[in-house]
Amino acid sequence: MMTLVLLGPLLATSAALQTPPAALSQNGATVSSQDLQVARRAAAILDAPTKWDRHDTQTCAENATTFSMYCALERASRDLTGTFHDHDGPLMREARGVIDFVAARTYSSRLTDYNNDLTTTFADLQAVFRIVENRIARQLAPPQQAQPERSSSRDQSPQSLARAPTVDSHNTRIVARAQQILASAEQWNRADTGDCPAGAQTFSLRCALRTASSELISDFQGGGPVIDEARQIIDFVAAKKYDARLNDYNNDPATTFADIQAFLRILHNRFAREVPALPTDWPQAPRSNQLTTRHVVRSAPP
Repeated sequence: MMTLVLLGPLLATSAALQTPPAALSQNGATVSSQDLQVARRAAAILDAPTKWDRHDTQTCAENATTFSMYCALERASRDLTGTFHDHDGPLMREARGVIDFVAARTYSSRLTDYNNDLTTTFADLQAVFRIVENRIARQLAPPQQAQPERSSSRDQSPQSLARAPTVDSHNTRIVARAQQILASAEQWNRADTGDCPAGAQTFSLRCALRTASSELISDFQGGGPVIDEARQIIDFVAAKKYDARLNDYNNDPATTFADIQAFLRILHNRFAREVPALPTDWPQAPRSNQLTTRHVVRSAPP
């Protein structure tokens, strides 16, 4: 694409947008309930592949029947507020920040270039919308419902979180194998108990990463770069905070299999941004389980 939560249909009117509460966004802008409603409306406008215009020019026709990500956000703003005048407002900044975090490459014009990138799938667009909604909803949560930030020695600023982790081809390979292990909803165990038994036929998110690591490098100590980065992604994308991030996010009833797939794509992208060639002595997964993945473009756009 934080529980990646697909938020429900928009049931708001222009009157409901008159006096929205506001909160300071993690990207330094002030977000409001109006921004949340516009984000939800944009996701509803662009809710099917047949409605996606993947050739964005940021020129959005009034009678359009297909929409880029940018034009869906513009149309949603016009539908709900009657205007679109803030190209660089809090909602648009949040959307650009999410693209910075989840994409496998760096773009000069994020909303347009990510939309038009041939490696971007419709599922990727849906995940971005869900993450934007989740992050705004979390920022607007009443203080009594908000949970304290997790203590960590790692810099938790949006600028730090948006940076790619240290590149390592081993980590990329582990994530790719985990994507294969969780290739279908039938393989997903959404009741993680903390145990990953040998011979299991279904896997939680944590057990998929653990199994992939054990298969490929025979080394899983409960942590390491892949697990650390996975926890950081949950902190970034989820609609709420979790104590045991991988377990609780996996087990949250609001988490869907589409969310799990989007999570693994984001994890793979963040390790694959500038990954070197695999060493010739790198252990291979069993031939019957070889993974086919879409090509990741790593060069910057012209």
